[in-house]
Amino acid sequence: MKSFVVEVWNDGFSDACIGSAAVPLRPTGLKFGQIVEIPSVFKDKKGKIVGKVVVSAVLNESQIVLAEPEVDVPKDFNGHIRIAEVRLTGLKNKEVMGKQDPFCQVSVGSTYTETTDTLYNAGSDVKFVDFIMECDVTRSILTKEKLQLTVFDENSTRKDAFLGKGTVSLRKVAAALGNSMDIPIQLTDEKGSVCGNAVIKCILLPGSINIEPLISDSSLLALGILTHSLIH
Repeated sequence: MKSFVVEVWNDGFSDACIGSAAVPLRPTGLKFGQIVEIPSVFKDKKGKIVGKVVVSAVLNESQIVLAEPEVDVPKDFNGHIRIAEVRLTGLKNKEVMGKQDPFCQVSVGSTYTETTDTLYNAGSDVKFVDFIMECDVTRSILTKEKLQLTVFDENSTRKDAFLGKGTVSLRKVAAALGNSMDIPIQLTDEKGSVCGNAVIKCILLPGSINIEPLISDSSLLALGILTHSLIH
């Protein structure tokens, strides 16, 4: 749907539609969390312009439903996700004096959660380059679950402050099997307002994290003895 319709009616003995206006849903320059005024014109049943309308609107990511990419992996797929970096930009500084000390919790579905180190006095634009997280996934997890990022400001004398949270479908990770990709996540605060942006670098790989060796230790020992005998 590229537009929605606004109608004006005459509330009388016999209600009559005075005019209607098609308001576009994709105005130029519209950004997440930004309130804009979208102008349009009223037309009567014959298509004649009979008035004007201005609609105030805000684009909220949580209200947008986009088609999810297909999970192009076999039904019996077993693999693992490796997250190697988290970047944050535009965080709101909640410290009264100085810069904040952000850290993140990264969750894959409802089973796996890891926490980054705290970057002290880092401020609003930070990069967690030493963060590594790996977790096993199945096709079912990739299809149904989400990747969630929650950001906090560490405090030594009071409760850690919530800075923002965002989620993204794991289907986006599955769409690039074997290729490292940057996944953008928009962060929102307690009221649902945009409060920053994040990028997570991750890759989906086939096979579990801990794969049993194809050759056992005893076989390796026997092979070593045989090799030693052949050489000597």
